[in-house]
Amino acid sequence: MKNKYTLGLVLACCMAVLACSKNEPQAPNTEGTPSSLRTSSTEPAPTPYREGDLILGKKLNNPYTLANMKSAISRLEGQGLSLLKAVDLRASHSYVKFKPADSAQYEQLQTDKRMTIYPYPLDYEIAVRGNRYHDPSLPKGTITYHYAAVKSDYVFDPKIPYEFISALYIPEEDTSLKSKTSQTYVDQLLNQAYKQTGNFQDTIVAIKANSPQASYHPGGKIQVWDTRLQQYIGLEGVDMRARRWFTTHHARTDFWGNYQMEDTFKNPCNYSLWFSQEDFVVREHLIALTAWIDGPKQKANWNVDISTGYDRFISHIFRGAYRYHYGFIDGLNRPQQFFGGRTIYIAKDETKNWQGINLIILPIIKITRYNQYNIEYNSDEIFSTTVHETSHNTHFMNLPAAISYLLVTAEIRESWATGVEWWLTKLEYKNTRGIANYGDWNYGIDVGFPNRYAYQYWELSDESSYTSLFINLLDDYNEFNQSFLNKNSGTVNDQVSGYKLADLETKVLPNVYWLNNLAAHLKLNKPNGVTDAQIDELLSYY
Repeated sequence: MKNKYTLGLVLACCMAVLACSKNEPQAPNTEGTPSSLRTSSTEPAPTPYREGDLILGKKLNNPYTLANMKSAISRLEGQGLSLLKAVDLRASHSYVKFKPADSAQYEQLQTDKRMTIYPYPLDYEIAVRGNRYHDPSLPKGTITYHYAAVKSDYVFDPKIPYEFISALYIPEEDTSLKSKTSQTYVDQLLNQAYKQTGNFQDTIVAIKANSPQASYHPGGKIQVWDTRLQQYIGLEGVDMRARRWFTTHHARTDFWGNYQMEDTFKNPCNYSLWFSQEDFVVREHLIALTAWIDGPKQKANWNVDISTGYDRFISHIFRGAYRYHYGFIDGLNRPQQFFGGRTIYIAKDETKNWQGINLIILPIIKITRYNQYNIEYNSDEIFSTTVHETSHNTHFMNLPAAISYLLVTAEIRESWATGVEWWLTKLEYKNTRGIANYGDWNYGIDVGFPNRYAYQYWELSDESSYTSLFINLLDDYNEFNQSFLNKNSGTVNDQVSGYKLADLETKVLPNVYWLNNLAAHLKLNKPNGVTDAQIDELLSYY
C-alpha cells in the first residue's frame, strides 16, 4: 500500500518533497453540474464564463495616449471648454510591457502594490473570454508578457526587462479634477477622446452642463459548488478586479462571496476574478500565471456560480489555504515563508498516484485534481489535503533550526499533519458548515482519510507514518475494540484526551523528533486528569 504522503527536504542542496495518495478508490462524483440555488428575483443571475484560452480581438486606438488626450483637449478648447490646456498637459502614467525572465520576476511584479498587471495587452478587444493566455510569439514554458499602467514617477527594477509602449494621461485619476464642474468636464473630455479614436462603445449618450454622469460601485457575488455539502457556498477572499482601460479597482469577497468596490466607474467595466492573496497564490504550474477567471464588460453586478471543472478544483484549494492563512484555526500558527514572499499552491489538473506534494523550504505546494483511478476528489478532500500540506510548512518553521526538520521522523511529521488536517477540516465542515458529526468517530459517509470516523480505526498494519496519534491526544473517544463499517475494530486503547493542538504546536512539537522524545514532552505538558501511564499506554500502539 502506498503512503498517502512521502517526504524529503530541501536544505542546501536537498529538496523537501511531500507526496500524497489516497488509500482507497473514492466514489465518483455523479451529481453532474448543479443549477444555481439563487431564489431572489432581484439578484442578477450568475454570468456564464468559459474555461480555456482568452482570445484577443482587434487592436484599439488608445484614447488615453498623451497625444490623443491633447488633441481632445484642443477640440474642447475650440468649443469654449478650457479647464485643461493642451499645451500644459503632462503624462500621468506610462503604459508598459513587462518581460519577466522567470517566476521570481513574475512574482515580484504580481506583488508590487504600485500597479496591477495583466497577462494580455489592455488596448485590445477581448473576442473570447477565458482563464488562460500566453502570447503566441513566445515559446511554451516561458512566462508571458505582462502589461500595466504605472505612474509617471514609477521607479523600474533594472533587473526586470520592460518595453515602454506609450505615455498616458488618465483624467479619472487626476486628483485635481474632483469638483462637480470638473467631473462634467472629465465626462466631456473622455467622450471626445473616445469618439475621435473610434471607441464609440465607451461614449456617453448625453452630457448635461454641470451635471456629471452618475457613477456606480462594481460588485457582485461569487459562489462555488461544494460536492460534500451539495450546495453553493461563498468563495471568500479572492481578488475581484473591475477595470476600465488602464484603471483597476479591487475588492475582496466576504464569507458569503459578496464584494463591492469602494471606488466607482461611470461606464461599463471589465470584471475578473483572481485566486490570489497577500500571503499566497494559486497557479496551474510553477511558471504559469496566477489562476484567474475573466468576466464580462458590463455595468451590472458580476455574479458567478463556479459549478464544476478546473475552476471549482482551484476554488477549494483556495478555501483551504485561505482558512489556514486568515481564518479561524483555533490558535495554530499561521504559515510563514522561509525566504519571504508568498506560499505558492499549484493546482494540477492531472491524474496522479499522490494527492499533494510540498516543497517545504520554498514553499511550493502541489495538489492534484484526480486520484490514480482518474476519479475527481470531492471538495472537502481537496480542502483537507491543502490543510495537510500547509501544516508541514508551519511545522518546519516552528522548529529551532531548519536543519532540525531532517531529524524528525516521518511518523511524527505525518501524524502531526494528519491531526491538523482532521481538526481544521472538522472545524470547517462541522462547526462552520453544519454537518453535525463531520470528522467524529460515528461519521460514516464515504469521505477520505483522516476525516472518516476521525481515523479511529487506525492500526499498525495501516500506513505506519500516518497515524491517529495526535487525533487521539485531542479527542475523548476510546476506539479500543469498537467496530467501524468496512474496517477492522479499533485497536488503540486511547484513554488520553484534553490536549489542544495549539498548545502541542508551541510547547511540545518544537522539541520533538521521535516517539520516545514525544512521550517525555507530553508528560511535561499533560492536561489535568491525564496520567503518565495513560500516555505510555497510548504511545505503545504506535
